[in-house]
Amino acid sequence: MDIDDYVDLFKAQHNSGGKTMAFNTYKTMATNMRRIVKIFKISNIDQIGDAIGTHKDYLNNINGVVNDIKEQFSLNTTIQTILGLNKYLELYSLGLNDDNDKRHTVDKYRNQLNKYLKICCDRNNQIINENKLTTKERDNWINYTSLVKMFNNYIGATEEPKGESDQFYFHRNNLILGFFILIPPTRITNYEKMYLKTDVLSQQQKLPTDRNFIIRENYEGEPNYYLVFNQYKTSKHIGSVYKKIGNTPNETNLKNLINKYLDIRDAIAPYSCELFLINIYCSPITQPKYTDILKQTSKKIFDKELSCDLLRKIFITNYMKKPHSISENTEVAKFMGQTYNATMMEKYRKIDTPDEDASKQGIIVGFD
Repeated sequence: MDIDDYVDLFKAQHNSGGKTMAFNTYKTMATNMRRIVKIFKISNIDQIGDAIGTHKDYLNNINGVVNDIKEQFSLNTTIQTILGLNKYLELYSLGLNDDNDKRHTVDKYRNQLNKYLKICCDRNNQIINENKLTTKERDNWINYTSLVKMFNNYIGATEEPKGESDQFYFHRNNLILGFFILIPPTRITNYEKMYLKTDVLSQQQKLPTDRNFIIRENYEGEPNYYLVFNQYKTSKHIGSVYKKIGNTPNETNLKNLINKYLDIRDAIAPYSCELFLINIYCSPITQPKYTDILKQTSKKIFDKELSCDLLRKIFITNYMKKPHSISENTEVAKFMGQTYNATMMEKYRKIDTPDEDASKQGIIVGFD
């Protein structure tokens, strides 16, 4: 079987009883298995299982396998890779039928992987709870206030390149980065398959709930924009998310970026193109390509390689230094695809007391 077959088997395993898992869970599993194929330098993932118990057994030294993974990847990716390898072995063993000796060996390997997985997860939790920057994060860190100021200065002062193709990618890449700087940064998958709709609100059309949308409403010559997220990593727990891009200075700049992008997009994209963020000729942007765009564009502007994950940490670090109401925290967390549960101490705290300096009050992030 190939990787797609194992992903289908994984789906069937978890879809029993009417329950389903998020699409990105299956996508992550496929990515993990493809990474495993590259690590072992094989052409088909079943070469790992088929070789168990032979002189080519790839897993006869689990300690060496895990160390090799750790040397190549970050701790998070190491955890994902071990999870993927463990799940592959579990699914592979389902087809062993009466081969009890091989099944016993597979179980032994899975138990060893679980021990290393626990060590990695414990270390990851320790790092998370320390709230400290990793070396890579420190090298690329930029204060959020400086980030916003430098980005706004860049988009206000930089001339667009010559040539239609270069202009398209210039405005598209600036807009993608703007979505992660000028409003609270949500996950890439929220934008990955987002569709463009026009005047839906004025026409009172009902949008399907199996897609994400950006809605353009032409109002007295100046368009308004609304983001609607129905399908994303945590949508089953949080539900649909709706946000109007408002009139704060940052969001006004974001609307200008959208306008510039749409002007060149409409001139280049086929008339039938419904995807909002695209490559030329309406081909979709893959998730790894989004990451490349964020890193390459931020490197050009800030001399820092900023991923979605790091941009989210930069925003949250700044946001949590200032006082905010529970309702605002809830809305910001929801837009970012997270849940927020206020502690009793937060419920007792007041943010508008007379002794508070008005300049220290929380920022308003534009949720209507």
